[in-house]
Amino acid sequence: MNKTFIWGHRGTGFIGTQNTLSSFQNAIDMGIDGIKTEIKLSKEGEVVLCYYNTLKKNGEDVPIQDLTIEEIKKLKLENNESIP
Repeated sequence: MNKTFIWGHRGTGFIGTQNTLSSFQNAIDMGIDGIKTEIKLSKEGEVVLCYYNTLKKNGEDVPIQDLTIEEIKKLKLENNESIP
């Protein structure tokens, strides 16, 4: 018998803020088989978990690759978490 895998899109997008550590933990707690997310690189090449190319959704219409990791860490998401 084939197993159906359940994937969390950016964690659990319907509970809390997508693409956050708490969203990933919610997915794990729910028994999700895997999590689909996207990565981008900061100005200096650090890996950043973010679905979009800019942070416009967070009020910063700047491409992620134009920001340093320290600038990105200072930004807060709608639930007051930092971008992972």
